[in-house]
Amino acid sequence: MRSAATAAAAFLFGAAAVFLFYSQPSATAFFTAGQAACLNGTAQALISPGTADELVQALDSAQRTIEVEMYVFTSSELKDALVQAVQRGVRVRLILEPRVDSNLATAEFLASKGVEVRWATTDYANTHSKLAIIDGKKVLVGSINWSHSALYANREAELLVENERLAQEFLAAFEQDWAQASAMK
Repeated sequence: MRSAATAAAAFLFGAAAVFLFYSQPSATAFFTAGQAACLNGTAQALISPGTADELVQALDSAQRTIEVEMYVFTSSELKDALVQAVQRGVRVRLILEPRVDSNLATAEFLASKGVEVRWATTDYANTHSKLAIIDGKKVLVGSINWSHSALYANREAELLVENERLAQEFLAAFEQDWAQASAMK
């Protein structure tokens, strides 16, 4: 029986393969018009351990906005990247799962540095997302929590997709979650 992580990795790599290899005009006959439209862009597979630098580089590329929805966030490198983004004038919004105790210190630290932080609604069993949207046109999505274990010890998979239409779909879900999230006290 395949583990959930293996299934997620298979899905992500399958999606990346479709995205990268079937984006040629001759291949779009396999897709509906709406599906073919999503194939215009780039995707990069990020496999941990060893992805911290790529995640930081993606965050460093932000010029206007970063939206993050994260289950576990303890990585000092990624906290620093968000703080540096704020210092560059980037609007950074973060939704964290409130039932993960280690997120409290992250929320307090980042809020003190200008990141807009909210707690995910508890209407769901968990907000288990591992998602970042950069400038409304790039998406980091996959299994990687922003923690030391996920970045340096676990086998994890993430995609960095540059596609404005897909980014806007993720952004719409983020905005819905942001509206339901509660402000820090």
